[in-house]
Amino acid sequence: MKKLLKNKLFMTMFASDMLSNFGDVMYYLALMSYVLQLPDAKLGIAIVSISETLPILTGFIMGYVADRTVDKVKTILHTLYFRVALYSLVGLAMGLTPSLGVVVIASLINFLSDLAGQYENGLYTPLSLRIVADEERSDSFAFRQAVGSVFYIGFQSIGAVLVSIMTYQALAFVNAGTFALAALILLLVTPSLKRLLGERPLQIEESKDASLFRDLWTSMREAVHECLKIPEIKQIPVATLLAVLRYHVVGGRAFSSDLTNGNLTMLAGGTTAINLTNGSTGGPTITGSGNGGNKSNIVAANVVCTNGVVHVIDRVLLPQ
Repeated sequence: MKKLLKNKLFMTMFASDMLSNFGDVMYYLALMSYVLQLPDAKLGIAIVSISETLPILTGFIMGYVADRTVDKVKTILHTLYFRVALYSLVGLAMGLTPSLGVVVIASLINFLSDLAGQYENGLYTPLSLRIVADEERSDSFAFRQAVGSVFYIGFQSIGAVLVSIMTYQALAFVNAGTFALAALILLLVTPSLKRLLGERPLQIEESKDASLFRDLWTSMREAVHECLKIPEIKQIPVATLLAVLRYHVVGGRAFSSDLTNGNLTMLAGGTTAINLTNGSTGGPTITGSGNGGNKSNIVAANVVCTNGVVHVIDRVLLPQ
């Protein structure tokens, strides 16, 4: 870990990423606060929620496009410039009389920004494998996850304070500024990144007959095949895997409106704990009895399928 902390390129890129994350958190808090002052706040909240949920369905597409992007460093810069322009437009819109129309514009821009963010993340992932040594990859992922989570809590607190003392228009421009600063940081380290990629170039497949869904299916099969080669996974009994899967299912259809604070009995037996308000953004969470108190955020609710209702979570639930 000490060696990782001395990796200036890694730490600089991490700082740039945290800046853009702070902008995202602050913008979400500001937008929700803005919506609550409108006469038809419920409709406004629904519009914002849709703009936050839709990108969950597009992540794999943006990752696919990012994998096939040749100049990843230059393209990351372009995504940051794009987000600066987007939130500058929000700043101009926030100067208008508060209305649902402004909320629609801000939510559309939020959706486009999330798409750009997904694309940026997909572009950065292969770069990160060059920035850190192979033996430090697990430490780098753990560091980003742990420190990023701590920063996220701080970002929410700072964002809440700024929302209370600044105008919505000023907050939008500050958000644009965070992405501009992140772009400036990336510009400063671009020569180092390009030199690193010259020494360890990325292999990018170019195919004239590329097909999104065919390539995704092939990649998924290859990933499963590689995972099954890992000794620790091969040793897991099939019954255990089935039990974990069934621990993510309840009998019957349960919409978010059916959920209440308390325990929920799962199809595999045992219970999970539901809390409707303690999520990372104030939303609902579900916690497995074997998760040691580590809750899973319900990041997308009420996805209706032919044989049930799906609620997307961000952590695997573990039975006792």
